[in-house]
Amino acid sequence: MLRKIMIEIPRSKITDFPGHEILDSWKILQGFKSDRHGFAGICQIRLRPHTRDPSELMRHLDITKLQILTKLEDGSLIAYVSGRPDSRWIELDSGKNGYLLAPELTPNSLRKTIIGTRIQVERMLSRLERAGMSFQIVSASEARFTPDSLFMSLTASQRKTMAEAYKSGYFDVPRKTDSKQLAMSLGISKSTLSEHLRKAEKHLLAQILS
Repeated sequence: MLRKIMIEIPRSKITDFPGHEILDSWKILQGFKSDRHGFAGICQIRLRPHTRDPSELMRHLDITKLQILTKLEDGSLIAYVSGRPDSRWIELDSGKNGYLLAPELTPNSLRKTIIGTRIQVERMLSRLERAGMSFQIVSASEARFTPDSLFMSLTASQRKTMAEAYKSGYFDVPRKTDSKQLAMSLGISKSTLSEHLRKAEKHLLAQILS
């Protein structure tokens, strides 16, 4: 059985964390790509009061594209973000000691979620302690995975198109394939490809922003 553990690290202990000085909060709502080559996804971002220009994020976090989708009543931004941010924002792990999910920054703390077996979670927590990290466990539960996910809410054609687009590097920056090559690999026309991608992206955004 897999366990899901969330830990919190006080902001006073993460002053060297990239973007700490300009971000009030940061949360990944939907990731489209997250590996050692880069990140792409929809994020909810709130800047600190002294940071007026969202483009500051591009300089501090090595973001190559920042597209503001909407601004919420609390002042936070929903944005499409892509680039090659500091690896601490992606938190990749081999899986030997469990998995660290992408962190969430709040006004008071940095939250990290660990998923793994009991032994893996214990190893991960021990590793963090040996690194001198000050944290507290705020939640612990069984990790549950169901087909009731955003991706599974797409049609079969949309899922196939999005999966192939991701695998072939269509969402990479720069792109590793173009729409013509992607359409050929799927055996569909460029217009059908464009329709599948637009409808899938619109559906995902509607679910995230609703």
